[in-house]
Amino acid sequence: MTIVILAVVQGLVFAALGAAVRVQYSLFRGFDIIIAPIVLLAGESFVLTARLFPRPSMLALCFCTCVSVGVGVTLAVLWNYIVDRLWRGNFILGAAILILSLGASSVVSGAVGFSRGPGLRQVEWGMPSLNVFGANLGVPTAYGLFLNLAACIWVQVWSRSKIGFAFNLWAQNQSFASEIGVSRRMLLAGAGICTGILGGVVGAYGALSNGSTPEGGLIMFLYGAGAALLFSKPLVMSGIKGGLLLGALLVMAQLIFSPPIATVLLFSVVTAILFLRGSSRVSQGLR
Repeated sequence: MTIVILAVVQGLVFAALGAAVRVQYSLFRGFDIIIAPIVLLAGESFVLTARLFPRPSMLALCFCTCVSVGVGVTLAVLWNYIVDRLWRGNFILGAAILILSLGASSVVSGAVGFSRGPGLRQVEWGMPSLNVFGANLGVPTAYGLFLNLAACIWVQVWSRSKIGFAFNLWAQNQSFASEIGVSRRMLLAGAGICTGILGGVVGAYGALSNGSTPEGGLIMFLYGAGAALLFSKPLVMSGIKGGLLLGALLVMAQLIFSPPIATVLLFSVVTAILFLRGSSRVSQGLR
């Protein structure tokens, strides 16, 4: 049962990342790299906020999670409005930002590493074990299970709302969506909130379970991009399905091989997906 729950947690984390990347990718066709700084800064904010609490508690977890999600939503919404405004104002400037944004994560990672030093920064809490569905799990695993599950369920509800339907229509056919009154500008806030919540949740879970590193956001983004592009349909739920599949693949590989080999195999799969489906990311963004 423990292995099954761990597989579910890993799949839910990748599913949340896949949905976040899919939202940004469908909105701008290439500016989804913002997911990496969101996850990184959400994780860093979780670790810093956790220092206010000497021991773990429900209040501490809720407060730190809200801070991480708030950081993620703020970054995503601001990013969407800034990119949209510059893109509309000047096509050349927008194209330059699109290309330069590919290195944005490295800049943010370098700034974080410079400001607080390199290496791993962890939450200094003693973590008791919890009995979940008959399995003894640590607090981070149980936290990741329920938090990421709630986030994925929320995404499904969001995708069936008015803004979600409009977003999926925009993702599938922008010309038709524009003809019936759906514009990118009306989707900026909703998409930013969705992206920020998902990125904040993943960053918070990563900080609690494994700690935060300057390069952690970029690694999570790559996995999310693989999950988002695994299926060809440009729907938010496609990112969820892709993430669950990649998570199951990772856990099965860990059972058959060693964890390092499983990570290399998964990274190879993600690289192949990005090469086959994401090779035109920049050109699509310039259309």
